[in-house]
Amino acid sequence: MKTLYPYKILFVEDDQVIRENYVAYLKMMFSEVYEAKDGEEAYALYKIKKPDLMIVDINLPKLTGLELLKKIRENDHTTKAIMLTAHTDKSFLLEAIQLKLTQYLVKPVSSKDLNEALELTIKELLQYNVMPLQKIELPQNL
Repeated sequence: MKTLYPYKILFVEDDQVIRENYVAYLKMMFSEVYEAKDGEEAYALYKIKKPDLMIVDINLPKLTGLELLKKIRENDHTTKAIMLTAHTDKSFLLEAIQLKLTQYLVKPVSSKDLNEALELTIKELLQYNVMPLQKIELPQNL
């Protein structure tokens, strides 16, 4: 029996069938797999579960994948992120680059491409520990 990676992963996709298939696949690889159907649900789960890795569709209801990751990146640069998208438009790619993604995968995603992205992410998690040096909160009237 294959050992599961000890990482928490959050998969965010609004299409139920796609989400269920990915989650079933990811549960064969990771010890904890969470799922969300929209950006708001994903952000709430992110705050509670603190995943090590997120796989996020770009087109989500309530809060897009880009908006979700921007919100997360305000205070967190350690959670790894893989973006799934049907967009090949340069503007989406350029916006996504600023979010420190591990991978940007264009749908339909092959199992080979997904596995390579997951292997790269796991390698980053094993080799690098990124921590903020300090966070300073300043009063608004300063």
